[in-house]
Amino acid sequence: MPHSYTRSELTEYFFEALEMFNDCLDSDISKQNVLLEFFTPANGVAVYEGFCRAHSPKMLEEPYKEEGYFESFGAQAFVNDTEYGVLIREDIDFTLGEVLQMFLHEILAKAVQIPLYHKGYPLSAY
Repeated sequence: MPHSYTRSELTEYFFEALEMFNDCLDSDISKQNVLLEFFTPANGVAVYEGFCRAHSPKMLEEPYKEEGYFESFGAQAFVNDTEYGVLIREDIDFTLGEVLQMFLHEILAKAVQIPLYHKGYPLSAY
């Protein structure tokens, strides 16, 4: 059943998903190098710009100001040379299973696409 979540719950579920991922693949993604930021469609542009300016300036080239952009995903992965970042939509109405699937998707996108990032390919959004 769909549910609304607090930032604390979403953070906890993200790190549970990361633990599941690392139990299987032992990636270099950890609590120490992950940045989580939360947004709603109403504040998406400001949150996105602040996050990207600080951690992933290249992503400011994306068409994030297009109408409906921040309604189109529940989470989006970013990566730079030292950090993994995820913007998480805090007003999602997903089941817990869908939340965990979304987070695993973003973790996998980051872990697999790091070499692609360095070649200029964008990461995914769930």
